[in-house]
Amino acid sequence: MLWTTRDIAQLAPDPATLERARPLVHARRWQSPVAIDDLLWGEFRTPGDPYLVAARISAMPAFYCSCPVKRKPCKHVLALLLLAAQGSDAFTTGLEAPEWVSAWLSRMQRKRGKTSAAAPEVATSDKRLAAMQAGAADLLTWLHQQIGQGLAAAEGRHEEWDRFAARLVDAKMGSIARRLRLIHAAIGADNWPRTVLHELADLYLFARAFSQYDQLPSAMQQELLSFAGVNIRKEDLPAGENILADRWISLGRRQYAEDQLSVRRTWLVGEQSGQFALLLDFAWGNNDFEQQWPAGMALEGTMAFYPAVYPQRAAIQTFHLSDAPFQIPEGNAHFEALFDNYSGALAANPWLSAFPALIDRVIPVLHESRWLLVDPQNRHIPLAPSEAGYWPLLALSGGRPLSIFGEWNGAALLPISAVADQRIVALS
Repeated sequence: MLWTTRDIAQLAPDPATLERARPLVHARRWQSPVAIDDLLWGEFRTPGDPYLVAARISAMPAFYCSCPVKRKPCKHVLALLLLAAQGSDAFTTGLEAPEWVSAWLSRMQRKRGKTSAAAPEVATSDKRLAAMQAGAADLLTWLHQQIGQGLAAAEGRHEEWDRFAARLVDAKMGSIARRLRLIHAAIGADNWPRTVLHELADLYLFARAFSQYDQLPSAMQQELLSFAGVNIRKEDLPAGENILADRWISLGRRQYAEDQLSVRRTWLVGEQSGQFALLLDFAWGNNDFEQQWPAGMALEGTMAFYPAVYPQRAAIQTFHLSDAPFQIPEGNAHFEALFDNYSGALAANPWLSAFPALIDRVIPVLHESRWLLVDPQNRHIPLAPSEAGYWPLLALSGGRPLSIFGEWNGAALLPISAVADQRIVALS
C-alpha cells in the first residue's frame, strides 16, 4: 500500500523538512532502493558512508534513518516515500531485508510488545489530538487579540501572522496554518476587511467547536479534523459503510496547483439518487493523475463516501463504464431553491467551502463588465471572477436558457460545465 504525495506531505514534521526532501527525490541519489509489500528501504548516497533509510507504510507506520536528525520522519525518509509514490522504476522487489532492516523491525517489535498491540496507535492518535486541542485554544486567544487590536493593525504585521501560522503547523493543523497565510495575503485587496473578517469568523467557529471536541458526534469530529488537515486515506475508509450504488456521470472537473502539488476536483452525480460525489485527486510535480474522469463519462458502480455531517467527498469502490443513455437529474429550478439547499448544507457543516450547484434554465449575460446568471424569475447571481471571461459559455447559450453546473460558495458561482440537450460541455 503506497501513500499519495499528499499523505506524505502531511507526515512532515514541518514545511521546511518537506522542502529539503524535494531535491532528494531522484533515483541517482539512492543506492538499490527496495519495496516489498508495506516495507521500503534504501541507502542514501553521501560523500561518506550512506545513510540507511527505511519506512513501514502500514496502519501503524514507522520510520528509520541513520542520519543524526532526531525528528522523524527526516528529509531522507520523506524523499524515499516520495520516490516510491512517483512509481520510480529504481525500486526492486523480491529481496530479503538486510540485517540492519531486520534489526530495526525487531527493535520495534520488542518495544511494542511491552504494551497491548493497539496501544501505540491509540497513544499516537491521542498525542496528536492533544496537540491540536492546545493549538485550537491558542488560536482562540490569538483571534481575540487580533479583533481587540482592530483589523487595520494587521496590515503591517506579516511576520507576526507567519510566526503564528508556524505554531499551528507544530500543533498538527497544517490546513489552518495555510488558511491563515492566505487570509493575511488578502489584506490590502479590494473590500478586504469584509473578506478577512468573514474568514477569521470561520476560524473562530472552528476553534470554539474544537474546544468541545469530546462532546461532539463522531461525524462532526471528522469534519473538524478534515478542516484542520487530517484526512482519511481511501484505503482506510470503513469497510461497508456509507456505500451508494448508482449510475454516475461526470459533470466536469477543475484543476489547480498548490506549490508543486496539483489538485483535481471531479464532480459526479447519481442518476437515481441525485447524490453529488466529489473525487479528490493529487499529483506531485510533473506527474499526471492516475485516472481520468472527463465530463460526460458515465459509469455504473458503488461510491464510498467519507464520514461527514454533509457527505460530499467519495472514492469509487467498483465500477464499469456505461454507454447507455443517461438521464441527468433535475437541478435547482431557480436561485431561491439553490439558496435554500445551500443554507441547509451550511447548517449541517458551517465550514463547507464549495457547494455543488446544478441550476436549470439560466442565461449567462455580461452586464456592465460583470458576468451574471439570470434565472426564470429574473433574479441574478454573479459568476466567479475570470480574467478570460465566459465567452464560450455565452456562445453556447446564444441567449437561450441552459443548465449550468458549478461550485457555489455563497457569493458567486464558479461554472464547471453546461448541459445542453442532455450533452455535458466542459467549461474548465
